[in-house]
Amino acid sequence: MIKWFAAAAAIACATPAMAADWYLVSTASTNASAIFVDKDSIADAAAGATRSSIYTVLSADDAKGAAAYRYTLDFNCSANQYSFVHLVVFDASGKTIADQAGSGKPHPVVAGSQFESMEQFTCSHGMAPASSKSWGPDMSVSRGRDMLAAKAAGN
Repeated sequence: MIKWFAAAAAIACATPAMAADWYLVSTASTNASAIFVDKDSIADAAAGATRSSIYTVLSADDAKGAAAYRYTLDFNCSANQYSFVHLVVFDASGKTIADQAGSGKPHPVVAGSQFESMEQFTCSHGMAPASSKSWGPDMSVSRGRDMLAAKAAGN
């Protein structure tokens, strides 16, 4: 029993804490969505890419019941491309309704798109755009929707 407890304690101590620092980097011009990037997740990835975790909140559920997406993207900063590594889809209560690996297929980052804001924040390791604001470690569908509603109301 003591050996088991010691082994469990060693594993627990060796596991890194899952900290997050979510930054609002973009909202759709219609306030239909908000995009947050976890600054603490930004890291170098394979083949010279830069990886980050992203959380997108929709102001209303889409046709399939999705309220938010959390995904991991790799950005090829010099080629202005991104690829999906992983995607998790949430309903309005925060329950996971889909969880899938990304294809890794490169997609172009379109100038003026929300992906451009994600790329800029990720490739600068959280230094740009200067208008990005930290929302701290906790991000949820309801918190994102409250922010979008306040923005739509002009607050």
